[in-house]
Amino acid sequence: MNENYKSLEVSSFRELADKEFEPVVPLIDHFLPGEGVFLFCGKSKIGKSWLALDMGVHVCNGIQFWKDHPNTHQHTWMITYRQSFF
Repeated sequence: MNENYKSLEVSSFRELADKEFEPVVPLIDHFLPGEGVFLFCGKSKIGKSWLALDMGVHVCNGIQFWKDHPNTHQHTWMITYRQSFF
């Protein structure tokens, strides 16, 4: 086994239920967590990419996205596949 890799850690359900995790600060309160990879799914041409772009612009500029859902000021990345905005 390669010594650069950690072995897989297995936990029981009880261990996971009892474990305390650090809170995740949301990017957009009650909507988008501040960590992870997000996938927007839906029919073609309904505006998923524009929604993601608009959210990213609001978050990276520290502008509130929705009236009742404040967001944090963070760097964002948007990676698209076979998408053109022009």
